[in-house]
Amino acid sequence: MLARLVRPFVTHWQFSLVVAAAVAVRIVVVLGYPPILWFSDSYNYLYDAVTHIPDQVRPNGYPFLLDLLLPLHSDTAIGLLQAAMGVVVGVAIYEGCPGGARRCLRCRCCSTPTNYTWST
Repeated sequence: MLARLVRPFVTHWQFSLVVAAAVAVRIVVVLGYPPILWFSDSYNYLYDAVTHIPDQVRPNGYPFLLDLLLPLHSDTAIGLLQAAMGVVVGVAIYEGCPGGARRCLRCRCCSTPTNYTWST
């Protein structure tokens, strides 16, 4: 069972190092900036999540995601979820590239910046 879980990390060891470094950078950023960064539209998203009324300018689903996190009463949970989603998107881009175990350099280069992007 353990060998089955470890095999993808060994097969794709170079990308595993990139993901490990990206996770380490995200942990440092989350710990280094305990209050998450608020932007001008952050308050609108939270207001929409609390009132359950979609914004007329930005009628997207992000307030509904925030609504799921409201019971936690923590903006750190929002930052952690966004950090995790950034890593997941980078892995999804890598997995979407053709080539099986022998991924091309282009696929690695395309997915690496996504792992290091901090988006809020």
